[in-house]
Amino acid sequence: MSMPSYEGATRGSRLANYGLSESDGPISSVSSSEQVLRSRARNIERNNSWGRSTVTTYVTNIVGTGIKPNWQLKDKTLKEEIQVLWKDWSKKADTAGTLNFYGLQALACRTQGLSGECLARFRYRRFSDPLAVPFQIELLEPDYLDMAIDKNFDNGHRLRQGIEFNKLGQKVAYYLTTEHPGDDWLFGNPATKRIKARDLLQIFEPLRPGQIRGVSMLAPIILRLVDLDKYEDAELIRKTIASMITGFVTSAAQPAANASDFMNQLMQVGSDQEKLDIAFDAGTIFKLNPGDDFRLAEADDSGDNLVTWTKNQLRGVAQGAGITYEQLTGDLEGVNYSSIRAGLLEARRRFEMLQHLILSHQFNQPVAEKWLDIAVLSGRLKIKDYWENRHIYHRIEWQPDGWDWVDPLKDAMAKVIEVRAGFKSRAAVVSESGADVEQLDQQNAEDQKRQRDLDLKYDSNVNDTTKTGVFQKAEELAYSSSE
Repeated sequence: MSMPSYEGATRGSRLANYGLSESDGPISSVSSSEQVLRSRARNIERNNSWGRSTVTTYVTNIVGTGIKPNWQLKDKTLKEEIQVLWKDWSKKADTAGTLNFYGLQALACRTQGLSGECLARFRYRRFSDPLAVPFQIELLEPDYLDMAIDKNFDNGHRLRQGIEFNKLGQKVAYYLTTEHPGDDWLFGNPATKRIKARDLLQIFEPLRPGQIRGVSMLAPIILRLVDLDKYEDAELIRKTIASMITGFVTSAAQPAANASDFMNQLMQVGSDQEKLDIAFDAGTIFKLNPGDDFRLAEADDSGDNLVTWTKNQLRGVAQGAGITYEQLTGDLEGVNYSSIRAGLLEARRRFEMLQHLILSHQFNQPVAEKWLDIAVLSGRLKIKDYWENRHIYHRIEWQPDGWDWVDPLKDAMAKVIEVRAGFKSRAAVVSESGADVEQLDQQNAEDQKRQRDLDLKYDSNVNDTTKTGVFQKAEELAYSSSE
């Protein structure tokens, strides 16, 4: 047998058993670790400040104040009607009545990032219920999926990790426990219920083809965060002990004790080590016996090593989580505009990928499509050709919050140059800011009409001012228009 061509495939002492597994398929690799990773990730997020900051930064940058829908319809009147109805419904989208739809977005994103995935169950309500559309969303943690049931059905269907697939590999149903398994001490052993796949969404980021369950975003950095926590605790304890030992008194009749011997004596159970009644206060004067000598304890100081090591660890944490060190820690030492912009650009590419390919595709769009179906069925919307042309009415552009920069003036000027050069449209620029260009134009038109009616003069009206904001006379306006 020939030797591996890649060093990473060798089995020497350094890589003897590293990364080897008898069954490392996309399903088994997750199922063997999923529950342990989920529990540890939640513990870190609860008790470790860096873990909390990592998850919060993830959610804040992906969702912000909400990823909002903008229906792409030629019928402007119908579009406005749909948008208004959605706005009214979104206030009561949560079955628990705690969050609006955009709050559900944030919670779904947080659950997906921390626990690896999030479940969203469609809840249909009576037409008489006081809702703009008789439809709500219930978010569930992935623990509800019954992992104990894995089997093959006679009809060719198979059940894996709580999810039923047909012969084509399509999701048919989910098997959910009626209560959270972690609360079984309250409810006893919960029953399992089969929920059709059309009534439930699973939001997760697949990292391998064939993967059917998600993994916590903290998985690659759990060990690093735990080590960092232990190191900081050890350093704190060491400093605390060192601060308690002021000094040592030695006698000529006994050999001089060193710090190690002294600590060993203190730690002996039932030790009769004499406790010296010596304390340091302002202006303290104390007396020693003849032949005694007093030496101050010299505490070991880690100095800059602690800061350097901690920063390196946190850079690894940020890199593993897909965020920047500055976002994780808020430490802007040595950062300038160019360096922080370069780092943010790379991080924001990942955030945009997660916005559009995961959250909007797996959660926002299916919810909006189901919502529109229910709105038409319930008569809240009157669309004659809806069922024949559903795909047309499901054309939605999901608009996240626009990105803010350290120097907004430079960013705004760059956009102006791009639009004037024809490299980008106004609609694209407005969409990047998280707004709807049609609504913006309508607002601008209303502003200008109000200005004319009240005879108000602002340099924001390009028809009345030059580029420098100087008001033009009527004849100058005519001349500049002819140019």
